[in-house]
Amino acid sequence: MTDNTPHTPDFLEDAAGRSVIDADKALTESDLLAGGLTPVKAYVRTKAGKAATRQQRHREKLESVGIRQVNIQAPAEAHPVIKVLAERLREGEDLQAVLRDLAKNGTPAAPAPSAKPKPKPEPADPVAEVIERGGWRAWLLRWLLGR
Repeated sequence: MTDNTPHTPDFLEDAAGRSVIDADKALTESDLLAGGLTPVKAYVRTKAGKAATRQQRHREKLESVGIRQVNIQAPAEAHPVIKVLAERLREGEDLQAVLRDLAKNGTPAAPAPSAKPKPKPEPADPVAEVIERGGWRAWLLRWLLGR
């Protein structure tokens, strides 16, 4: 099956100077309004932004030296081993040697879980806490409560 529709460019700038819409088949604004559509104002990104182009250059630079990001899902117990493997490979060690070393020496110890701070207890009186903290909210509460 062949597609006889004209090629639609990926970016607005690529369409400059040529029409991508068949003028005979285009609906007028009154036709669109009669069909129940509502006019809106929209902003559309036409080309990649600065951050996206910087990230692309960074990826290309890393790939030129043979480094590529790989995202995997693995059990939590395997994460330390995978991180050590990736770090040692980035340092230039041979894959077979690293695998043999990890198998011989066992897995590296998982980092100790960080101590989580205890949550603050709920204040008995939230109004008193706001007044104690000060600021414009405290002023407003004092003014409303007549304190």
